[in-house]
Amino acid sequence: SSHTPDDLLEERRQRRLERSSDARPLDAWERYRALVDVVDDYREQLDSSDRKTRFALIIMGLLLGAADRYAAHRRSESDLTWTHAVALGVGQALALVPGVSRSGATITVGLTLGLRRDVAARYSFLLAIPAVMASAALEARDIGADTAVNWPATIAATVVAGAVGYLVIATLMSWLRQRSFGVFVAYRV
Repeated sequence: SSHTPDDLLEERRQRRLERSSDARPLDAWERYRALVDVVDDYREQLDSSDRKTRFALIIMGLLLGAADRYAAHRRSESDLTWTHAVALGVGQALALVPGVSRSGATITVGLTLGLRRDVAARYSFLLAIPAVMASAALEARDIGADTAVNWPATIAATVVAGAVGYLVIATLMSWLRQRSFGVFVAYRV
């Protein structure tokens, strides 16, 4: 369980009171031990969280690799049904798990449903638009209240990021028409 240093110090003081009638403050060694306990507890929590994230990265990488290798890759956007759309939405929601990428999970589900590689990636990027727009609107509201914003630089950076993003996605789509997700699987694993 997670404790603050004060909680641990109080617990040690209470245990000492229970063992004796001596209610003196903790000595330096006892304070040191309490601090070590707090650091160990924090490290265990961090390690556990880190392990879960690494585990999710590896599992999703392996699932992407399996879907990329064994799925049919025949379906296009016109073959999508409402059931497919719901499954792809659920895949996108998996990104709530640390270590699961939104696009990777959506692409994996798309491939599993038999979508061509480029179609699965394109659909994943299309699903990102509402989330990105909502996030941008929230950030713009916060930025708008800031009087120190350099608007010309902010607008220029947004335009450049959009152009670079478009070029990267176009290159990825071209890549996926001829190649697999193998590079991305290796990166995740």
